Amino acid sequence: MLQAQGQAGQLDPSFAGKGWTYIDFLKGNFYSETGEEILLDKDGSYIAAFQIEGRTLLTRYLSDGTRDIRFGVNGYSEDANVGVRAAALQSDGKIVVGGLTFDENTSETHFSLVRFTANGFLDKTFGDSGQVITAFPGNSSFLTSLAIQEDGKIVAAGRVQDLEANRSDDAIVRYNPDGTLDQSFGGDGIVTNNFGNPNDVAIQQDGKIVIASSASNPEVPNNLDIAVIRYNPDGSLDASFSGDGRATADINRFELTNTIAIQADGRIVVAGITEIPQSDSDIENYDFLLVRFHTDGSLDEGFGGDGSVVTNFNLGFEIDEIIRDIVIQTDGKIVAVGEVEPRSTELRSDFAIARYNPNGSLDNSFSGDGRVITNFGELYSTTANSVIVQANGKIVALGTATERNIETRDIAIARYNPNGSLDNSFSGDGKLLDFYLAGRSEVTAIAVQQDGKVVVAGSASISDFVIARFKPNGLLDSAFGNDGVTIISFSDHAVEATSLAIQSDGKIVVAGQGTSRGEFDIAIARIHPDGTLDNSFDRDGQLITNIGSNDFATDMAILENGKIIIVGNTDSNTADILLVQYNPDGS
Repeated sequence: MLQAQGQAGQLDPSFAGKGWTYIDFLKGNFYSETGEEILLDKDGSYIAAFQIEGRTLLTRYLSDGTRDIRFGVNGYSEDANVGVRAAALQSDGKIVVGGLTFDENTSETHFSLVRFTANGFLDKTFGDSGQVITAFPGNSSFLTSLAIQEDGKIVAAGRVQDLEANRSDDAIVRYNPDGTLDQSFGGDGIVTNNFGNPNDVAIQQDGKIVIASSASNPEVPNNLDIAVIRYNPDGSLDASFSGDGRATADINRFELTNTIAIQADGRIVVAGITEIPQSDSDIENYDFLLVRFHTDGSLDEGFGGDGSVVTNFNLGFEIDEIIRDIVIQTDGKIVAVGEVEPRSTELRSDFAIARYNPNGSLDNSFSGDGRVITNFGELYSTTANSVIVQANGKIVALGTATERNIETRDIAIARYNPNGSLDNSFSGDGKLLDFYLAGRSEVTAIAVQQDGKVVVAGSASISDFVIARFKPNGLLDSAFGNDGVTIISFSDHAVEATSLAIQSDGKIVVAGQGTSRGEFDIAIARIHPDGTLDNSFDRDGQLITNIGSNDFATDMAILENGKIIIVGNTDSNTADILLVQYNPDGS
């Protein structure tokens, strides 16, 4: 970023209109992203939360699938130091993201919340510059879900793991709207119990907090059951729910709860997977599972006949079908999304969606049998992690696409019409594969020409020299290079620029180092004032100089006679100061 100062240290608005400007030297798909959560904004746009190299970013899509470049910077929020697991939209448009943050000092992970403004920037009024970290000393903690109450308080649920004691507890934390712990909840804002593994949280209209979990059955080894825990608004267990605040459902030998939703009538729907033995085989597959409870914690036998519904997509043995998220439509129908995942790595996984009538039967008006499988091409294995339903009944699912040959991940989104068909008004075919269109660049040197134009040099993702020139008003100088930017590649070295100087004739010299076969050498290039390489300098405008085993250029000066001096370091045997002088022709 370039920044110009006016009087008394104030930003100079005559420079790029605001005193600063920036440029991404090179853009491309350089990262692996996982799409974690999709939120429906009031204007009908979608906010997607995704994780990239352990950090979180948001992007916003318009209803046609194009990115909203008005959001954040070029459609992306600021990045935040949190691995996203959940996200929620406040009534004022602010976005809360929860997950975990790694503590390098203790090697522990902690509950972490970040809040963004409605336009994609960190909300400095929340916690410490937009982030709140809650540590459980001596233990690692993992935030798995969050929900926002009507009063703006934030409820987060997850696990606290004591590795030494080989114990894992569930934890619920409630925060005030400013990010401080809510002392009216559990006495200090935190409630812990040992009831299972919380995976999702929902808030009832009366303010009671409902946790979807999985609990072990002490009577059956290696068994997990569906578990639901309900708390009063003060953090105490709600004894009116199944007698002690806890309800369980044992459907088969193994169940795992992933998500929860509360119907308008207060009944509670939890969803995940159950393990089903296959006939004439020792193989057990995972199938979609939904369980519904009455408001008192008893199973709702009007749902599927016994309170539960198991769905198989009829794809054969050794294919798991996993629910990741559910949403309840205004007509009471339930939409579940996840994936069909073959256990063979040679086969791809695909988005899987099912819609159910309020009684738990599959809705045959949705794709004929209530079930839809969507693939994004043979190259991609996809998982749907989050779902929303628009006011017009269209369904939007977000997840992750993994390119199977190279194991890179991108964001995957699909939109469906109410009848289950793909909505071709979204991204042309109803499907969108997207990635973080990033410029991985670094500016390391700057100089000002006599005419006031600003020249900067640095390096880009493909390890080239990159030089850009700006006019005095902060706009890129289109007379220089390609629309203001010149990229210089060295055939057998990956290079990075560290210094820049302008000769009296206006030619620009850039120096740094290049690496090849594990060793570093001095790298230099000279360009004309228009940004083209100067072939009078070492015949092609660039050169590599090897002095020792590793040579680094840190600065440069141009003498009155046109000779170029490079200063740096070399470590042939020990790290020594290095001075190299070149004639004007590069010799």
